[in-house]
Amino acid sequence: MTSKEMWGDGFYLSSAKGVTFCSVISDHNRRQGLSVIDVDGLEVVNSVFSNTQGTRPMAGIDLEPDDLKQRIENVRIHNSKFLNNKGPGILVAGKKNASLISRLEITENLFVGALPLKIEYSPEVQQSQICRNRQIVRQAVDTGLSTYQEPKEVLVVQHECGDSGLQVRR
Repeated sequence: MTSKEMWGDGFYLSSAKGVTFCSVISDHNRRQGLSVIDVDGLEVVNSVFSNTQGTRPMAGIDLEPDDLKQRIENVRIHNSKFLNNKGPGILVAGKKNASLISRLEITENLFVGALPLKIEYSPEVQQSQICRNRQIVRQAVDTGLSTYQEPKEVLVVQHECGDSGLQVRR
């Protein structure tokens, strides 16, 4: 399934249980690739969220309850690509002084663009469940011969689950 060039969100999910997004494409949507408001049991696998831009937050996936009655629980996002979104690849935005987002696993995804992941007001989201992701960044390479620098793509690999730190592969 493909959602392309939507005025708002490519996909919108609220008041749902046991949902799977498998091999979906969300491209050139204006606000989000996928907005998740209230869900218990979501799997996103082998999908692509790209080129989201137009109005904030412009995330590939936005996990963000609208009010204190809504919860986002038991979410697994893996083996997917987040390419050239103007905002974060994945935004996890809870509410101040509330635990609305829990049991979230983000693994083995590829991020290309500005910010891979942004988490705010989500104390129950565990860093150990966000692992083995990769990000491609562009860095200038100094040749030493002139002031011109050729950009080079560098692959940054996130730590293994339960580990800490990053590995850089050129």
